[in-house]
Amino acid sequence: MTNKEKLVSILSLIHLILLMACLLMMFLCIFLNVDTWVVFVFIFIAVLIIGFIIINILKMTTYNYECEECHNLRSINFIETIFTPKGKETRVLKCPHCQKQTIMKRIPK
Repeated sequence: MTNKEKLVSILSLIHLILLMACLLMMFLCIFLNVDTWVVFVFIFIAVLIIGFIIINILKMTTYNYECEECHNLRSINFIETIFTPKGKETRVLKCPHCQKQTIMKRIPK
Protein backbone atom coordinates (compact mmCIF):
# COMPACT_ATOMS: atom_id res chain seq x y z
CA MET A 1 0.00 0.00 0.00
CA THR A 2 1.50 3.33 -1.08
CA ASN A 3 1.50 6.50 1.02
CA LYS A 4 -1.27 8.03 -1.11
CA GLU A 5 -3.42 4.92 -0.67
CA LYS A 6 -2.88 5.11 3.09
CA LEU A 7 -3.86 8.79 3.02
CA VAL A 8 -7.08 8.00 1.13
CA SER A 9 -7.93 5.28 3.67
CA ILE A 10 -7.19 7.53 6.66
CA LEU A 11 -9.20 10.43 5.23
CA SER A 12 -12.13 8.12 4.48
CA LEU A 13 -12.08 6.92 8.09
CA ILE A 14 -11.86 10.50 9.44
CA HIS A 15 -14.74 11.51 7.17
CA LEU A 16 -16.87 8.67 8.51
CA ILE A 17 -16.05 9.55 12.14
CA LEU A 18 -16.90 13.24 11.56
CA LEU A 19 -20.22 12.31 9.97
CA MET A 20 -21.11 10.04 12.89
CA ALA A 21 -20.14 12.78 15.40
CA CYS A 22 -22.31 15.33 13.57
CA LEU A 23 -25.26 12.92 13.52
CA LEU A 24 -24.83 12.20 17.23
CA MET A 25 -24.76 15.92 18.08
CA MET A 26 -27.80 16.54 15.91
CA PHE A 27 -29.81 13.75 17.59
CA LEU A 28 -28.73 14.93 21.05
CA CYS A 29 -29.90 18.45 20.27
CA ILE A 30 -33.25 17.15 19.03
CA PHE A 31 -33.61 14.86 22.07
CA LEU A 32 -32.74 17.69 24.48
CA ASN A 33 -35.03 20.17 22.67
CA VAL A 34 -32.18 22.51 21.81
CA ASP A 35 -32.90 24.85 18.91
CA THR A 36 -29.38 24.62 17.53
CA TRP A 37 -30.02 21.26 15.84
CA VAL A 38 -30.57 23.11 12.55
CA VAL A 39 -26.97 24.34 12.73
CA PHE A 40 -25.78 20.76 13.14
CA VAL A 41 -27.82 19.73 10.09
CA PHE A 42 -25.98 22.34 8.01
CA ILE A 43 -22.63 21.32 9.51
CA PHE A 44 -23.42 17.66 8.72
CA ILE A 45 -24.26 18.51 5.11
CA ALA A 46 -21.09 20.61 4.74
CA VAL A 47 -18.87 17.87 6.21
CA LEU A 48 -20.56 15.31 3.96
CA ILE A 49 -20.07 17.32 0.75
CA ILE A 50 -16.56 18.64 1.47
CA GLY A 51 -15.29 15.24 2.62
CA PHE A 52 -16.82 13.53 -0.42
CA ILE A 53 -15.11 16.00 -2.78
CA ILE A 54 -11.71 15.74 -1.08
CA ILE A 55 -11.75 11.94 -1.00
CA ASN A 56 -12.76 11.71 -4.68
CA ILE A 57 -10.03 14.16 -5.72
CA LEU A 58 -7.48 12.06 -3.81
CA LYS A 59 -8.74 8.87 -5.45
CA MET A 60 -8.52 10.59 -8.84
CA THR A 61 -4.85 11.46 -8.30
CA THR A 62 -3.88 8.18 -6.59
CA TYR A 63 -4.99 5.53 -9.08
CA ASN A 64 -4.76 4.62 -12.77
CA TYR A 65 -6.99 2.04 -14.42
CA GLU A 66 -5.79 -0.74 -16.75
CA CYS A 67 -7.84 -1.89 -19.75
CA GLU A 68 -8.54 -5.65 -19.86
CA GLU A 69 -8.25 -5.73 -23.65
CA CYS A 70 -5.14 -3.71 -24.53
CA HIS A 71 -3.61 -3.21 -21.03
CA ASN A 72 -3.40 0.54 -21.62
CA LEU A 73 -3.35 2.66 -18.43
CA ARG A 74 -5.63 5.63 -18.06
CA SER A 75 -6.50 8.10 -15.34
CA ILE A 76 -10.01 9.31 -14.59
CA ASN A 77 -11.48 12.76 -14.06
CA PHE A 78 -13.58 14.00 -11.16
CA ILE A 79 -16.93 13.32 -12.85
CA GLU A 80 -15.89 9.73 -13.60
CA THR A 81 -14.91 9.16 -9.95
CA ILE A 82 -18.48 10.00 -8.97
CA PHE A 83 -20.67 8.57 -11.73
CA THR A 84 -18.96 5.47 -13.19
CA PRO A 85 -20.06 2.05 -11.94
CA LYS A 86 -17.42 0.62 -9.65
CA GLY A 87 -16.47 -2.44 -7.67
CA LYS A 88 -14.00 -2.73 -4.85
CA GLU A 89 -10.91 -2.58 -7.10
CA THR A 90 -12.50 -1.96 -10.53
CA ARG A 91 -14.50 0.53 -12.61
CA VAL A 92 -16.43 0.24 -15.85
CA LEU A 93 -14.67 2.68 -18.18
CA LYS A 94 -14.17 3.24 -21.89
CA CYS A 95 -10.58 2.77 -23.00
CA PRO A 96 -9.23 5.76 -24.97
CA HIS A 97 -6.83 3.46 -26.84
CA CYS A 98 -9.02 0.56 -28.05
CA GLN A 99 -12.39 2.35 -27.61
CA LYS A 100 -13.97 -0.60 -25.75
CA GLN A 101 -15.94 -0.24 -22.54
CA THR A 102 -14.49 -2.78 -20.12
CA ILE A 103 -14.06 -3.43 -16.44
CA MET A 104 -10.74 -1.79 -15.64
CA LYS A 105 -8.61 -2.80 -12.66
CA ARG A 106 -7.34 -0.11 -10.28
CA ILE A 107 -3.56 0.28 -10.16
CA PRO A 108 -1.69 2.72 -7.85
CA LYS A 109 0.23 5.47 -9.64
